[in-house]
Amino acid sequence: MTNESPALAPVLEFLRRHAPFDQMAPAHLGFLAKNLKLAFWSAGEAVLTPGDETPANFYIIKQGRMRGEASRDAAPGDEGAWELVAGECFPIGALLAKRPVRTLTRAAEDSFCFELDREHFDQLLARSAVFHDFCTRRLANLLDHALRNAQAASATHVAEDSLGTPLRDLVRRVPVTCTYETSIGSALHTMERERIGSIVVTDGAQQPLGVFTLNDVLARIALPQRDLDDPIGEVMTPNPVSLPPTAHAYQAARLMAQNGFSHICVVDDGKLVGVISERNLFSLQRVGLVTLARAIAAAPDVETLAALDRDVQRLIEQMLAQGVPVEHLTQILTALNDQITRRVIALCEALEGRPAVPYAWLAFGSEGRAEQTLKTDQDNGIVFIPAPGQEVEEARAALLPLARRVNQALAQVGIPLCRRFVMASNPE
Repeated sequence: MTNESPALAPVLEFLRRHAPFDQMAPAHLGFLAKNLKLAFWSAGEAVLTPGDETPANFYIIKQGRMRGEASRDAAPGDEGAWELVAGECFPIGALLAKRPVRTLTRAAEDSFCFELDREHFDQLLARSAVFHDFCTRRLANLLDHALRNAQAASATHVAEDSLGTPLRDLVRRVPVTCTYETSIGSALHTMERERIGSIVVTDGAQQPLGVFTLNDVLARIALPQRDLDDPIGEVMTPNPVSLPPTAHAYQAARLMAQNGFSHICVVDDGKLVGVISERNLFSLQRVGLVTLARAIAAAPDVETLAALDRDVQRLIEQMLAQGVPVEHLTQILTALNDQITRRVIALCEALEGRPAVPYAWLAFGSEGRAEQTLKTDQDNGIVFIPAPGQEVEEARAALLPLARRVNQALAQVGIPLCRRFVMASNPE
């Protein structure tokens, strides 16, 4: 073990909360902390400007937000802009390539950054394999390329394949639990004290009976004016979804996307061993997976869904920047597109009327195989059961107006019509 200087303790504590510094050897982390300097930038002040020289420093954001802009004239809402927050660092690509930066970086708000001069940056690269791996992996080059082409990138901080990680490696703490009879007030005090967003209701054998989250407070306690002495079990969500510790993070992400909840119990042989939240899975993302899934399910019209579809694409780009494998991305993208399709059908039924003919909407091709990519067209159909004595063609004709409306609505959302016309609205 290394002896830590009391003066460096706050710096070390901050670094240990963020990757890759949380994985670095103590000696290397101490070297980094000792050579950092703290600098302040007021909102709007330029930190890095495209020029002819390699940047003089490596930056780690301590507080505030830094905004990269594709051009000096970029406005706050421009598509060519990206933002970094506390714990993230820049400009890795330029320092590695020993070239000037290609984007203007300015403080989006009053911000503090740690600075490491270029000489010590190079020394740390040579000393720490963890830091070297973080800075030189292939995705950093892909991200740098995306920034040069004014793509919205989520971070220069490229994490490990977090969605391929077993859930047991993502459990950060012993789960906070209570019994069915615990009062609502006591459970809320526990959540506030522990600074958690959910509490699991268990029996004596630590088997999960239900989950209560902060999202439940308004609808289940505040508006109904529940007595805080009532049992928490009366307002919990029963039979919580669970996965084993050996399940992978992408499986939890897929369940969150499909069902719109933000917490999953990790259960080993019937016993609760942890709770995984959306934040555990997507610490780098600006667009929340569960928030997005819930917004899709509640979208009031097709126009709103079209805006949310753009958020889906932004989310996938951010996850790609995190290093998430394509096979995991396609499953999550398919789950979100399934959500969009279900909502489109519900909206169209509200306008067209629900057909009297029982039917099911089928997804073919990449969506049916859970292999969708960002650029995909429609591939769908309808299976139906004619009423007794009803001709097949009569039943099909009753469904075609709805099918046409759904296909057109999906196209409006951002999923193009199939050029080969393999769609539910094709009677052939």
